[in-house]
Amino acid sequence: MNIINNKEFETKQYTYHFKYKLDYIWPFFHNFSIISLIAGEEHCHPIFINGNNYQIGSEFIGILFGELQYKGKIIKIENFPTNKKIKWILNFKNGGFLSFKIELFKVTEDNTSICVITFKNDLILTEKMKFIGGDENYNKFIKTIEEVLKKSNINLVQYESGIISGLMEDIWEFISCPSKLKKIAPLIKIDGDEDYKEFNSQDNLVFFVENHSKKIYTKILSKSKNEKWNKWVLILDIQGEPKIPVQKLIIELTKINNTDCQLILLNKFDEFADNDYIKKISDEKKYIIKSIKDYLENYKN
Repeated sequence: MNIINNKEFETKQYTYHFKYKLDYIWPFFHNFSIISLIAGEEHCHPIFINGNNYQIGSEFIGILFGELQYKGKIIKIENFPTNKKIKWILNFKNGGFLSFKIELFKVTEDNTSICVITFKNDLILTEKMKFIGGDENYNKFIKTIEEVLKKSNINLVQYESGIISGLMEDIWEFISCPSKLKKIAPLIKIDGDEDYKEFNSQDNLVFFVENHSKKIYTKILSKSKNEKWNKWVLILDIQGEPKIPVQKLIIELTKINNTDCQLILLNKFDEFADNDYIKKISDEKKYIIKSIKDYLENYKN
């Protein structure tokens, strides 16, 4: 326990040895959006209000455990061949702070990596907030990272998001109905023949793409949509014919306030995906988000 500026705070530090190269694991360790995803589904993914995942001074807002609102900031980044570091600080709406730092060091003799994670928080925080840096949370976090690294390549996740002024129902209608989405985003590869009224859990669906030259086989793994909730989530398992990398598409829609929502489209790969494929997915999702935003903000009556 330490005292600074007449305030007590607690520090916890953990060390872990990854059997992977430094440059292999750094791309997602310094991405706060991916860190939030891996840490748990109960955390709303951050919304960057200034800058992005990779700049000192970038600011973002989010919610931990579905209720603890915070404003975060990147306060330090170091990126050297043999060691890398990033540090964030979260200031909570109801008072108190949490800072955490991730440091990676290259083990030169076998080209593996040492990871050091340091948590620091005010002791005025609630027990739930203090538990963020607890042993159980840390062990779960590391175990998830190990599982992802074992079965994927460096492109573990492809993430796009956007802020849209519109009702949750209006946005959800487009992302759950290919034919309606095709009308406002005509350049998407999905042909748009399928007119599903609502995706239901355990549904098995087939989408035709690129003028029926390919098929996408989709299984709805999970759907969390309740009119009283501010966060709706749809998780789809995706395979293709001809063969495409097996992957999951996570669609998350979060109500920010009475006028704005955040739409997140995130692909998590279970098989190798090359850079060209990743770029195509990124471009497609950016176009979808831009099209929905443009329609609802400029054309919908």
